Amino acid sequence: MAFIPILFGMSLYALMPAWARETLDVQSDNLGGLYAVMGIGALIGSLGLASIPRFERRGLLLLSSCAVWGIVLAVVAKMGSYNVVMPMLLFLGLVSSMFMSLNMTLVQTYTSPEMRGRMMSIVMMTFGAMPLSALPLGALAERIGSGNALFASGIMLTVFSVGFAIVYPSFLKIK
Repeated sequence: MAFIPILFGMSLYALMPAWARETLDVQSDNLGGLYAVMGIGALIGSLGLASIPRFERRGLLLLSSCAVWGIVLAVVAKMGSYNVVMPMLLFLGLVSSMFMSLNMTLVQTYTSPEMRGRMMSIVMMTFGAMPLSALPLGALAERIGSGNALFASGIMLTVFSVGFAIVYPSFLKIK
């Protein structure tokens, strides 16, 4: 499950400069603002998740946050106003960091202590796969525009997340 958001959700980081220029008509200072508001959302999401006491159905929360991440990414890709995009990017940062934090938590929780280092190296390896989506999505953005490529990326993230939940329904019951 860790590969799905890396391949489709993280595409925003690769395509954001082109999308912001094409769609929002912003310069580098406002691009920094877009990234900053996502970072604030990520901080809020991580701290919010950390403040929740142990709860049931963490698998459901993990897959839901990933699917919502895709939906928000698709919606953001179609917005054309800097001021309207800002709160959406805050929420995007929030749900993406919730997914990533909870994913790391579940890997560490359900891995035996003697295998934890190996499992964490595999999880960290997924971040190395992030550029694998940059090339095809960049080529797609060149053909259909960066906004449409981000929209497709968000839709794929949602579809694959829901598909994962259908194929592995037991994952939704992880506590």
